[in-house]
Amino acid sequence: MANRAFSLAVVLVAMAGLFVSGCSILQPSGGGGGESYFPHAQGNTWRITGSDGSSQIMTVEGTASIGSTTVQCFSSLYISSSNAKSTSEAYYRIDSSGVYSHGSPSYPTSTGVKILAFPLEVGKSWESISGSYSTTMSVTAKENVTVPAGTFDCYKIAAVTMYGTVEAGNSNIWLGNNAGIVKVTSSTSTVESVLAWKNF
Repeated sequence: MANRAFSLAVVLVAMAGLFVSGCSILQPSGGGGGESYFPHAQGNTWRITGSDGSSQIMTVEGTASIGSTTVQCFSSLYISSSNAKSTSEAYYRIDSSGVYSHGSPSYPTSTGVKILAFPLEVGKSWESISGSYSTTMSVTAKENVTVPAGTFDCYKIAAVTMYGTVEAGNSNIWLGNNAGIVKVTSSTSTVESVLAWKNF
């Protein structure tokens, strides 16, 4: 999950994440730009399941401040195929220009790493850089994708991650309107992840 999350720098699954304490209530932001492709309203919960039997439950739990920057708190419960459980947390900022990763409560950063660039449109590309890793993301298609949670109008994003000059892996991520991550495949894993359910 960590590689796929980073591919959305991922952080979409780490996107991209989290049990968060000390978060205040956030009112959903309005406007266009593509925010509906990244679930971020207070209380949103969704579950992504892997073809290996693993799953990740994500919840948006409020906001926190990093200096003068307000970020949203995402909590994650990961359950492995052997039923081992772990929790993590991550900070994101979402506005009409895109989605930015701001680290976690343990390692917050006021300078966000752009993981999505809005508006989403076929042919658009952007780069995310985190330390020695850089990920180039390109919107390659618009497709209808059916998963256990339903059928969604999706943008397909190809993500190629480099460690210096060496390719560290590539992924395909389908982001659905009012759904977020709908499906993920990766060159570094045989596991396919899909959206199993959501409460929004």
